[in-house]
Amino acid sequence: MKVIHLCALCLMLIAAVIGCKGSSDLIISGIIGPSSVPDDTSVEFSVDVQGDTGLAYLWSIDPPHAGTFDDPTSLTTTFNSAVVTRDTQATIAVVVTSGKSGPVIREFDIVVTEHGLVVGEIEGPTHVNDDSTVHYSISALGDHGITYKWACGLPIYVTFTEQFLPETGFVIEEIPAMIDFEYVIKTSIFVTVDSPYSDPVTRSMEVWIMATDPIQNPAGML
Repeated sequence: MKVIHLCALCLMLIAAVIGCKGSSDLIISGIIGPSSVPDDTSVEFSVDVQGDTGLAYLWSIDPPHAGTFDDPTSLTTTFNSAVVTRDTQATIAVVVTSGKSGPVIREFDIVVTEHGLVVGEIEGPTHVNDDSTVHYSISALGDHGITYKWACGLPIYVTFTEQFLPETGFVIEEIPAMIDFEYVIKTSIFVTVDSPYSDPVTRSMEVWIMATDPIQNPAGML
């Protein structure tokens, strides 16, 4: 009789365990986050889960080249969108498992949008003296592999210290005076910004160079 009671007790315990494994109050919302994501940016996605413990998460993106996750196993994760050459449809998915239930999958469609190269204006002085060095810069965002090339419309007397960086020194030599008072040379500086994913963009700025070392007045002449 003791053996029979022990076997019955074992079966009852097994049934209770099976019953617990088969039942769950797990409630999972849809994925929370933006449906449109600019390329080369970071945004957060999350899912609201209630009614269970021992939860595990696994985030994924399809197609994989649309971006990556900082932590694909957390409740809230940061998605880093890739640089794209055109708007790209993608699907984010999260698989949620718990100690009481099998995996539950939620999916969310997004668009990774191309926003391309965004180039600011040249920053720096518009009036400068000869025999001096001034600095110019430009900002550019939105792509990887951005390149820069500075140039000047004046073929002589000027050079750039860093022709292929976003910030450069503009070196003006002493300009020989050809008249008997201060005079101004008008020119332009240019910078072309390019990347593997966008068309080149050129920005320009007019610059006035003051020659500050005039020749001496001959006697009786103005």
